Amino acid sequence: MSFNNFKINGRMIGSNQPPYIIAELSANHGGSLKRAKKIIKLSKQSGADAIKLQVYGPESLTIKCKEKDFIIGKNFNWKNKNLYDLYKSAQTPKKWVPELLNYSKKIGITVFATPFDIETVKFLNKLGVPAFKISSFEANYHDLIIECVKTRKPVIISTGMCKKKEIQEIVNLVKKNGGNKLALLKCTSSYPAKLNEINLSVIPHMKKNFNTNIGFSDHTLGIESSILAIGYGACIIEKHFIDKKKPKTPDSFFSILPHELKSLVKRANEAYRLKGYIKYGPTKIESESMVFRRSIYCIKDIMIGEKLTKANIAIIRPGKGLDPKFFNKIIGKKTKKKIIKGTAIKLAFLK
Repeated sequence: MSFNNFKINGRMIGSNQPPYIIAELSANHGGSLKRAKKIIKLSKQSGADAIKLQVYGPESLTIKCKEKDFIIGKNFNWKNKNLYDLYKSAQTPKKWVPELLNYSKKIGITVFATPFDIETVKFLNKLGVPAFKISSFEANYHDLIIECVKTRKPVIISTGMCKKKEIQEIVNLVKKNGGNKLALLKCTSSYPAKLNEINLSVIPHMKKNFNTNIGFSDHTLGIESSILAIGYGACIIEKHFIDKKKPKTPDSFFSILPHELKSLVKRANEAYRLKGYIKYGPTKIESESMVFRRSIYCIKDIMIGEKLTKANIAIIRPGKGLDPKFFNKIIGKKTKKKIIKGTAIKLAFLK
């Protein structure tokens, strides 16, 4: 069974559709509802198809604990911070969501969300969000995935850190629970992600192995990885988005600005057109250029019954005569008619 293309708010998403660009709000509101609205408006003005929220309270992700296990390691930008404190500072409170949904509807941009617990799925579903996104870190939280699938709305799942076997388990889980609107996102869950760890070649491999639409959740700096991902077959691009770099937020250091999002939308659609479809032979415009190919022409007047030789025919431009592959085969053939210099040679001219 393969998963179908699906719509989010009337916008069809699939490999034969223009890329669906999701601006990720995440923690970039910096704790300000006003700033959250500003970023949503800027995402609309920059051409994104949707903006995505991450809806949680810290208690839905971890516990308030100062033991070593709950302190972020030195290899992360958030090093030495306590998990609970980080998530408390980064949260998008549930009480904001109705207002943000209404505001997004008013300005004409789709908004949906990443939930982190089952109660939040139910909360968001009642509010009418059109789709759900599962983060890479929750991809092993099967009960959460099932709850999203049960809504019968599209489910987009990031696969950072996931082994192939784990992704197959996710796909099987969605199928088992009656889901048919699934997209998987290739993702490298580091912040920012290094270019040599992105492995975009996995995108067509995922598409073939899991028979579903594949997108790309991009945590690199800049937009080049997202553009290239379109060429590899990504039909969804998710990118963290912010209004300005200051005041700083937990995600500001790897988020793109409005001018970058505008460029991403433009260049992603150009990349989609460049990708095209599988076709051999001349395109419509190329057909007009066929005249500049080589073909066999008479280069010296040839009388009736005269043999063709390398002295009276040649392989030259334009391309309106017999294909060059016939040149050696027709040498020595006699003509049925007089052929004037500059005439394209046809088989019908020969005995």
